[in-house]
Amino acid sequence: MVGPPPGSSDIVRLWIYCISGVATVIFLMIMVCYYAFRQEWSDRAARKQAEEHQRTRLLQWKEQVNTFPNLSHRPASDILAELNIGQHKP
Repeated sequence: MVGPPPGSSDIVRLWIYCISGVATVIFLMIMVCYYAFRQEWSDRAARKQAEEHQRTRLLQWKEQVNTFPNLSHRPASDILAELNIGQHKP
């Protein structure tokens, strides 16, 4: 034997150290998961807002394109006259 067997106070102190160590590790894991969850949530919100902004911008562009006059069925002379180009200048 190296020394006398540990007393009951030593065993209680050892259990307190173990329990407090486990509680500390669990607390740190909860904090890390909480901050990771918050970061992921804010990233998702930012991505959703960016997608909505892009969708709105695309719809505006589509509306602008759809309001262009249909030039495919008009003679070139009418288009030039409307733009004041060429011989059709007033």
